[in-house]
Amino acid sequence: MRVTASWNRSIIKAFSWRVIATLTTIVIAYLITGRIDIALEIGVLEFFFKIMVYAMHEKVWEKITFGLKLEPIKKKGNKEKNSSANKMSPLT
Repeated sequence: MRVTASWNRSIIKAFSWRVIATLTTIVIAYLITGRIDIALEIGVLEFFFKIMVYAMHEKVWEKITFGLKLEPIKKKGNKEKNSSANKMSPLT
């Protein structure tokens, strides 16, 4: 079984990260320019552009199986023997 994320999840996750990253960008832009108006303009542009880029990046990585493993769910009190039959291979 493979778990996938919906577009809504990807958008909400991207939005929460963008808020943090945009505030950081605004602070850096203000420190460089000394002007809050320019810092805010840069932050607004950066926010909307990068949120969509991030969502697309997230969906691409959803299709990449590198580093993912499918493992069986262990029940309490159920001791599984360490055999090759119990080991699952990485997703392909």
